Amino acid sequence: MQDPYRLGPGVFVPARTAALLSRALDLDARRVAWRGSDAEVDAVLAAWRRVVLEFVDDLAEGRSGRARGFADETVVGDLPQPAAPLEVRTLGSLEVAELLDVSEQAVTKAARCGRLIGQRVAGRWVFTPEAVAVYRTRSR
Repeated sequence: MQDPYRLGPGVFVPARTAALLSRALDLDARRVAWRGSDAEVDAVLAAWRRVVLEFVDDLAEGRSGRARGFADETVVGDLPQPAAPLEVRTLGSLEVAELLDVSEQAVTKAARCGRLIGQRVAGRWVFTPEAVAVYRTRSR
């Protein structure tokens, strides 16, 4: 029987690098598109997204990854700096409703049911443009 604690080869990815790769490879849209096809891939992409969101929150609040325990300077110090600051654009439920030509209640219901991927931030739903595009494509 295989040891369940032996995961095999792996790699540590610093949060800033995860954010850069996520943006460059459009991993959020891929995560949504591939959902359910492979449980292990689902878990890795969900964890990846959580790391990226925490990193972006830290940047927005002026905290470094170190304050959160992501990495130390020996790990991230040699990485090239991004050409432009990392920016994650989000849309509120009202903006999404206008884009989709539906009511705001329809947007929040789709989010609560998991058909539209979003996140609750300070009691409000926010969505990435990529998640809205995937929802629009799937709902047609």
